[in-house]
Amino acid sequence: MYDVVLIKVELHVQVQEASLWACLAGWAVAAGELNTAEVAFAGCEEVDKLQYMLYIKQLPTREARLAELTLYKHNVAEAETILLQVMQVLGLLTTSHHVMILSLVQSTCLLQCY
Repeated sequence: MYDVVLIKVELHVQVQEASLWACLAGWAVAAGELNTAEVAFAGCEEVDKLQYMLYIKQLPTREARLAELTLYKHNVAEAETILLQVMQVLGLLTTSHHVMILSLVQSTCLLQCY
C-alpha cells in the first residue's frame, strides 16, 4: 500500500500528462483502490468520474461500495448479484424485492454508465 502512495506522489510531482493519470485511474478502479482512483481522476481532470468515486467512498457498507464500483465497470449482472446476496443474508429478499433491485440497477446503469 505504501508503494502505491509513493508512486502517486512521484506521479503527481513529475507527471502532468493526462494519459498517464488516466492509466493510473483505470488500474485503480480495476483494483478497487478508491483513494488512488480519486487522485488519478483529479490528475486527468475527469471531474464527473472523480465525483462518482467520492460518492462511492461515502457509501456506508463495503458491499454497497463494491456493488457501485462493479456497476461503474458496466457489470450490471454482478452488481445485482452482490445486492441480492446481501439482502438474502439479511433475510430481506422477496420476489418483489428482486424485481425492484433489478429495475433499480438497470436504471442506475443507464444513468451512470453512459
